Amino acid sequence: MTNQTNLHRRINHLRIGACAAILAFAVSTTAEARTGTLHVAGGAMALTNSSTVNGNGPSGTTVLTQWDFMISHKWLAGGLFFQYDKQGSNETDTMFGPKIEVFWKVFFAEFGYGFLMNRAFTDRTIATQKGTGYYYGLGVHVPLGGGGGGGGETNRTKGMFLQFTYKFRTQNVSSQDGVLVPYTIRQWDGYPLFGLGYGF
Repeated sequence: MTNQTNLHRRINHLRIGACAAILAFAVSTTAEARTGTLHVAGGAMALTNSSTVNGNGPSGTTVLTQWDFMISHKWLAGGLFFQYDKQGSNETDTMFGPKIEVFWKVFFAEFGYGFLMNRAFTDRTIATQKGTGYYYGLGVHVPLGGGGGGGGETNRTKGMFLQFTYKFRTQNVSSQDGVLVPYTIRQWDGYPLFGLGYGF
């Protein structure tokens, strides 16, 4: 167990180093270019669900939100994302980490790596699960008003914009209630997000 703990710590150090490298690249790239921009975007998805047997069982509303804080230059952006996923009254998932975007005109592709992933439950013998996750997706930014438009095919949208994305997410659980698990627990989701953003 000690060897597993040390390995787990080394992996966490590598994750933090990777996040720092991505942020350093984004900041240095923007510092060298006058066209670099900062943009902040938020999106949400909501749905109701119910699973009952003879009228008994869980039901509720799932609300998933994501916030992005990005620095962009020409066709590439790097930054951070945070997800908050409230699944009814029994489960709350969060994930945080770096992300990159590659864009052309109003279209973009994205990839995010969540080096901090947490799942909390109120209806199970297990209270928490921790691990990592990642997601990738495709989306579009639609400029709003006269402030929209990035000035070409490769410049990020400035001003207010609508944002629509479809994402595929994988969560990998490595511990339960603080104990490392010797097997793989993986959850996969696909979902749309719709929201607003602003490019400075």
